[in-house]
Amino acid sequence: MSSSKKALYLGVPAILGALGLCAVAQGKWTLSVGGHTISTNARNIGGTTYVPIGDVAKALNMRVSVKGNKISLLPAGGATQVGKIVGNINEDLSSGLYGFKVLGVTRAESYDLKYPTIYQRAETVKAKDGQELVIVSCRLKNQTQKIISFPFSINYKPTNTSLTDLEAQSYAPLYYDAAFDAGGPFLRKVLPAASLNVVLVFAVPKDTKIKDVVYGMISYDDWVYNKPAVDFRVHVQDK
Repeated sequence: MSSSKKALYLGVPAILGALGLCAVAQGKWTLSVGGHTISTNARNIGGTTYVPIGDVAKALNMRVSVKGNKISLLPAGGATQVGKIVGNINEDLSSGLYGFKVLGVTRAESYDLKYPTIYQRAETVKAKDGQELVIVSCRLKNQTQKIISFPFSINYKPTNTSLTDLEAQSYAPLYYDAAFDAGGPFLRKVLPAASLNVVLVFAVPKDTKIKDVVYGMISYDDWVYNKPAVDFRVHVQDK
């Protein structure tokens, strides 16, 4: 197509790997994926079907960036590097759908829950003899263009969220401390491009040399249908 055209088009074969099986209805030229309409502006040129790349980006919860002769798909929420899910404290990580950041890590003998609920066992978490608490402050971000409910479950279908140490041991969280929705009990709706602060409370043997925080982020809808979470990993190794 002429470079003077304002709309950018992408050949359907180029997006099969990202979107799965696609169908272009003859006559109406509508691109659908899994029964959902992605674009009503597909065109056939020289025997090849083209779709506006903006429609493809929207379906992937991303945005189009054009610099010179280079076209890129970036997270809808900003310029954070897509696919960087391993990093360090205070580093913004992104899967393209979700953002994650560890704000800080502290140790304590006890921790007062900021958002105690009737479903939790106590308002103050205390370390048992020979143990200490590791408090991990995190920020979760919804980088999609729709409202997402994040689940926070410890016992029922838990994710890979954990704290690891230098001895290759892992510890599951005792508590997720966050402002849950009233109808939860352990759910929180997050608007597009919005964030949610969460505190993870772990218990480890005293003098444990911690290494990484792993956070399994997933939407409630995917969690219900046993889809895999995105496992972010943040290095928090003791100096």
